[in-house]
Amino acid sequence: MIEQRMTRRAAAGVAAAIALSPLGARRAAAQNPEGAADPTTAPAGSESPAFGAEVLRSFGLPEASVTAGPDGVSAPAELPAGPVLITLSAPAPWVAYVDVLRPPEGISGEDATRAALDAAQIDLAQPDWSYFGGTNTPVEGGSASFALDLAPGIYSWAVSCYAEIPGGEETMQLLPLTVTGEQVAPAEIPFTVDLRAEDGLRFTIAPDPAPSGPAVWRFVNASANPAAQHHAVLWRAPEGATPGAIVEGFGSLVSGTPSPGVEVVARLEWVGYFALQSSGTAAWAEFDLAPGTYAVTSFVVESETSRPQVLDGMATVFRVA
Repeated sequence: MIEQRMTRRAAAGVAAAIALSPLGARRAAAQNPEGAADPTTAPAGSESPAFGAEVLRSFGLPEASVTAGPDGVSAPAELPAGPVLITLSAPAPWVAYVDVLRPPEGISGEDATRAALDAAQIDLAQPDWSYFGGTNTPVEGGSASFALDLAPGIYSWAVSCYAEIPGGEETMQLLPLTVTGEQVAPAEIPFTVDLRAEDGLRFTIAPDPAPSGPAVWRFVNASANPAAQHHAVLWRAPEGATPGAIVEGFGSLVSGTPSPGVEVVARLEWVGYFALQSSGTAAWAEFDLAPGTYAVTSFVVESETSRPQVLDGMATVFRVA
């Protein structure tokens, strides 16, 4: 038995691959810090989120609030074009997720909601959808902030929430969002760390080592493939961890075959998250990281292989100093 507590994003991706209940795996991971689980049935790890917004707020960006809970979802129907700092929150004991996206034309509301829930629950991205970025609240009753630079157009808020209580099953709502105004040049939102998802299922980070303390990170889906969808899950990793060991460990959890990598995965501590983004999009978030070894992974399910991207090598280890 391995002590575990891990964010819903990571657990969902692996849970999908091993045909577990995504809700059960994510809830046990995100909401039971003292719980334990058999490593052959769920990925291990612990949670030590480092989300912040103090530096981001100092930039004076326009702000928008999104809330989700048992009484429904509240989000603005209009935003001005350009940069915006978005804060997602949920009352205890609820946890919430948001992504700004654009479904394809002609899809029914029911099908769109189902597909958005699949993206939230099991990281199953739709290749013909456009995802612009979002976040997940790190704890029950918590909040998380991120910034986007939105062009004029029609979008949707995809917002879900769940809780480990009777009737707390995850529900998804799609709300309309119109971004108004004239097309403007891309915003120059300051950032300290540049995290990029590149072709070949790899991440790059600059600088490496990244600075410790509160810092704004920019996540760019830099793939040249217009159908490429990625997110980023950040972890504190044990000293000596390697990308190969992390990939091996998650692979072992899927296959049920023991390997040394399982012990590495068991010691991962979740610290940060960027939600699904399509090729060519960017999002900004603030993390307060202590010096040490860290990793970034993606659990998005590849449409061509039906496998979480981490199983095919999308894991990178970096330092914070």
